[in-house]
Amino acid sequence: QAGEVRPHMTGRSYFSNECEEGVFDNSRYIELKLLGRKFSYTTNLFGAQCGCNAALYLVSMSRNTRPSTCSDYYCDANSVCGVACTEIDIQESNMYSFLSTLHNASDKSGRGQGFGGGGKYWSGRRDWLSDDYAPGSACIDTEKPFDVEVSFPVGDNGLLLSMDVRISQRSHTGQDCRVSSTRPAYSPEEFTAELKKGMTPAISYWYAPDGMQWMDGPGRDNRGGCQEEHPNRCAESVLFSNFAVEDIGPGYESPPTKASIGRGSADAENPDRWGEPARVTTLPPTPGQPSFRFAGIAKADDARFSCRQGEQLPMPQTTAEWASLNAAIRNNVNLGTLSTMWPKNAVWLGGQWSLTDSQWQREDWTPVGDLLWGDGQPSSVSLQVQEPWLSVDLTGKAHDESSERVAAVFCEFRQDLGLAMRTPELLVDKLFSSRGGSGAGRPRVSASPALLLGAGLGVALLLGFAVRLRAHPRSHHSLLPARLWFQERGSISLAASSEQCILMRHGLQQAAL
Repeated sequence: QAGEVRPHMTGRSYFSNECEEGVFDNSRYIELKLLGRKFSYTTNLFGAQCGCNAALYLVSMSRNTRPSTCSDYYCDANSVCGVACTEIDIQESNMYSFLSTLHNASDKSGRGQGFGGGGKYWSGRRDWLSDDYAPGSACIDTEKPFDVEVSFPVGDNGLLLSMDVRISQRSHTGQDCRVSSTRPAYSPEEFTAELKKGMTPAISYWYAPDGMQWMDGPGRDNRGGCQEEHPNRCAESVLFSNFAVEDIGPGYESPPTKASIGRGSADAENPDRWGEPARVTTLPPTPGQPSFRFAGIAKADDARFSCRQGEQLPMPQTTAEWASLNAAIRNNVNLGTLSTMWPKNAVWLGGQWSLTDSQWQREDWTPVGDLLWGDGQPSSVSLQVQEPWLSVDLTGKAHDESSERVAAVFCEFRQDLGLAMRTPELLVDKLFSSRGGSGAGRPRVSASPALLLGAGLGVALLLGFAVRLRAHPRSHHSLLPARLWFQERGSISLAASSEQCILMRHGLQQAAL
């Protein structure tokens, strides 16, 4: 139907400028330029149960010159088809969770926002809760269609500031209810360049046999949307429609993040799980050096979800940075938030053992370098995976630690830092295994719409399509007529449309618009 994309289970779609039977050409994929702009649409997730994932995201497919193992030039940050590229997940979702994530080309886990996810020892994003987003919710009732808007504002330096997501729905009383979140940009130069050049929208609908707890699990705080996974109950299809792009315009402000603090994170008004107030104990920073906030006591995986936007676990690089951290440790000993008694006798560092590279790495994937180790440390050098985390004791010496270790959490902030938290790699290897390079997970199934740019100021962007079906090897090929309107709004007027196409791949079940 006009203006609608309806991916079926294991379907993936790409927005493309033109289609030719049997040909997937990266030069034909749309380059949607969204720097300083808003992208909006409507989605209907009715029937997308726990364990299902309805996704809309941006990838740099048009500039990928390698056909990939999927033979269609597909790429993403998880190298699902063997090629890595920049990825912006606007929506990974079902009726119980909704996550948005920035991934630079080398960051599989990315930096997320929204609601959902968690395992036995960690909790995912809680920018809002199931009271706000769930079937029957008084705000976003996910059994009904709702609107999604993502904005990419630009700072005075010309670089991407953040990814801002707003989800809204009109109630039966005629009032709009909204949840929102903002994610400060990390790797701003990379995301700025990719959004300026243009990225290709893709839509997929899939499930993982081993579950989607990274997206919708209950978490350690038991506040995630799903207690059990039911991928066998996924609806046959979901719906995306009413696509539009417009300029942000002057006076734009990022939305407030509606946040809830779960187990493993705390602030001055919320006691941590050890029954003490989590005091804010920062030191005046030396210019260009970090300041620190005591955020409670936690295990390693919880610690990584304890820091606020613009903060991360400390991992000093220079002598001056180590001196700042050691000064903060001494200050907290004097305040009583640290002591020689367990579990207050150590502070988590923002580093971990990389199984892939066999080295200690910071949260930004760079090598940690030389450490001043404590006596007998690292203690698990023969099998480092048993103690893959790093802490620093009260004397400033490093220790390797197991996942069961409990220690103090310091969150580091400085002006040049930005946000640098990542999901622990060991959890990523386990929880994201269905999205790995083997090609499982996000289906190798795809469809794509296309975009016609009208020339001249005040000319609209409209989209009409013919739909081409790229079949499973045991299926047939066919060409189906369809039409999708994709318009720019604001000061831009409407222009005539032309026939374009949607590239569609599907699995054993037929995908369709």
